[in-house]
Formats: sequence, structure tokens, C-alpha cells
Amino acid sequence: MLKPGRMKEIMEEFGKARVGVVAVQEIQWQRQGRIDKKDYSLFYSGLKERTGRYGTGFIINAKMRKSFLSFEPLSDRMCKLRLRGKFRNITLISTYAPTESSFIASGLDAIKDEFYYQLSQECEKARKYDILILLGDFNAKIGREKFIATVAGKYTLYEVTSENGKRLGQLAARHNMIIKSTCFENKRIYKGSMDVPRN
Repeated sequence: MLKPGRMKEIMEEFGKARVGVVAVQEIQWQRQGRIDKKDYSLFYSGLKERTGRYGTGFIINAKMRKSFLSFEPLSDRMCKLRLRGKFRNITLISTYAPTESSFIASGLDAIKDEFYYQLSQECEKARKYDILILLGDFNAKIGREKFIATVAGKYTLYEVTSENGKRLGQLAARHNMIIKSTCFENKRIYKGSMDVPRN
């Protein structure tokens, strides 16, 4: 969203989609903050220094602002939004996981481990009766192996689960969650993104 006019484009698409909440990744803005406009609010979390990398956030429409409870910037790769629901409140976590390839060559698996550890901690912190949904770019491939079948459906793009996919599967199993994007037969274009709600 660093390019001039990019935010306007995104907001136009947000308006066309007619949804109340959108999780966004790679915002690339510095620090954290909130921008309120007539038709929407944007919450974001980024790095302290200006690097033009990473960043996560949420966009909510004006109607959804009435349900807003809290926003918590957690890191440049994660932030949390809590909304009032009709029967149960909703905790949403927007994530941007490290990519498969970016750390393999350098052997820095610790960065991925740290990301999934922090995400697991945030899942544990979520209020017991809240609906918990993880959204975003997990940079993961979910395969058709038996070990991942308990948390993922059979409608996946891939035969073999990637390392990030295994981490995501373990996280989902640990917190009684399901990888929803592989549970339903969708067009191939929609199978690349994932949301992970708690049962």
C-alpha cells in the first residue's frame, strides 16, 4: 500500500465486495495506527522502522464500527481485532507468515518457529467463548496426507504438505481448529487462500 493511489483502489474493491471486515497483509506501513474515514476504518500493524516490508491489518466498514471492541497490533506479521457478535464475540487474527523459501537457504527456521509460537500463544489468549478465526497469508501448501486430514478437507491444490503447511496443521490440531479453505469444493483460484476458524 506504499504506492500512490493503492489505498484508494483497495477501498473501492472493499466497497464492491460488500463485506464487513477484511484482513489485509503486506501493508508495508511503519508502526501501527488507525485511520477513520466516513465509510470505513483501517487498523494496521507494521515494523518500527520504514522498510516497505510486511505489515498486517483490518478494514471494517462503517456499519461494523458499531461492533468494534478492540484492536491489538502484535507484530509486523500479526494483529488482532475483536468484534461484538450477536450471540458470541469474535476474535480475528490477521497473519502474514514467513515464506517457505525465504529462510530455508539461510537455515533460519527459528523465524518460522517464533511466528507459529506467537500465533499459538495468541490463540490461547483468546477468550474462551469467542469465535476465533485466523485469516491471512500463511504461505503454506496443504496436501492430501492422512496426518493433515483431521484438520483439513480433501479439496486442496497440492498432493504434499509443505513445511509451513505442517506447522499450520499442527497449530490447527492443537487449538481445535479447521483449515476451511480446503473443506469445500471451490474454483481453483479460491483454494490458494486460507482461513482457520476454531470449532
